[in-house]
Amino acid sequence: HTVHSTTYIFVMSSSTNTPSDILPSNVPKLDPQGSNWAIFIERFVTAVEAKNKFGHFDGTTPCPTAIVVAATQTVSNQDDIDAWNRDERTARYLLTQCLPDSLVMRVSRTKFPTVALAWAFITKQFTLKGAYIQTNLRRQFLDSKCPDRGDVHQFLLELGVKREELAAIGIDIDEKDYCSTILSSIPSYLSTYASNLLASHKASVLIQNSLNAAASPPAPGSPSPTLLSYDMDPDLLIQIIIEEYERTKSKRSGGGSGG
Repeated sequence: HTVHSTTYIFVMSSSTNTPSDILPSNVPKLDPQGSNWAIFIERFVTAVEAKNKFGHFDGTTPCPTAIVVAATQTVSNQDDIDAWNRDERTARYLLTQCLPDSLVMRVSRTKFPTVALAWAFITKQFTLKGAYIQTNLRRQFLDSKCPDRGDVHQFLLELGVKREELAAIGIDIDEKDYCSTILSSIPSYLSTYASNLLASHKASVLIQNSLNAAASPPAPGSPSPTLLSYDMDPDLLIQIIIEEYERTKSKRSGGGSGG
């Protein structure tokens, strides 16, 4: 009795859109108000450059000028022109994928015949608009305040989430500004507690750096030893403040065990 094996070959059908036609998922849709312009332009330009199409956006890849052969009245570089037109259509498709509908209509082909003209209009409009919106959002974050009698624990957790949300649209709140916002946004008794803690931390780091330098002085011509940072990690600062807040709240409500 003979067993015959059969090999099956599966052929996947090709997709309508090729990979060069599709933007990666990390390119966000441009917000109509321009709040995410900074992160949008960074990711969009990076994606389009990777597809070798950005020349259609900045105008460095213009349509080839037709070269007409007088004897035959034919265009000798028609293939090059056709290839440019295909890439131009792909570039416009890439652009419209990430624009709000209202903006797609404003930069339609009838108003801006080339992608370069449409892109110039968009960058001019949103560079100013985005900067204004982002300045306001940054200022709102730095001016954050925990409401009177509010839950400091929840407020600080939400502040951290807000910082991440701002980073996602290209607004960077560095650690120094973040720590300052934390201290200025909480009740005064917690702010005083945290400020004293930071001062103590800096003093101990200063002493430790001095001891390290004295114990291992660098040889002539060699680089200085790496110093410990005087700044406390903001997440650690938040954790310490929350612990003090919960301890104080428990004590005030009579829930402390005393000890």
